[in-house]
Amino acid sequence: MKNILLSHKGVSIIESIASVIIITIIISSAFTILISSRNQTIATQEELVAIEAANKVREQINNDAIYLDVLTWVNGETKVVSSITTRSNEIPFSLDNLQYINQNLTYDKEIIVTFYPQTASDQTYQVVKYVVSINYYATRTVEIEGFLYES
Repeated sequence: MKNILLSHKGVSIIESIASVIIITIIISSAFTILISSRNQTIATQEELVAIEAANKVREQINNDAIYLDVLTWVNGETKVVSSITTRSNEIPFSLDNLQYINQNLTYDKEIIVTFYPQTASDQTYQVVKYVVSINYYATRTVEIEGFLYES
């Protein structure tokens, strides 16, 4: 009788359940990897667009802003410029690129330009430092530094 039970070939319910669980784990892991990869690809694409937008803002500041006007405006304080503050006549230069649209992505509230007071070395080299920050893909940020030089 013992030999008959041991030689019985077939798949038990426990083996079937175990194989279903293993296959489920493998498939769910594959989907998790695919979704994570897709999200990272989207984030990378948005980062490239954000960098392009930040470069355009920096280029416009460097072309339109005058060193002495900005230095007087900063007046030893940190000044923050966003799409809200550009509507006021507070800043000493035109800044139209704070709303940037590319590939169905609109950056307007996410673009912030921060001008910093001069340090001793900034005074020596006659520069005003600023940083263009763009928030993209929910919690990620691109920051690009810029300098205005006395010409």
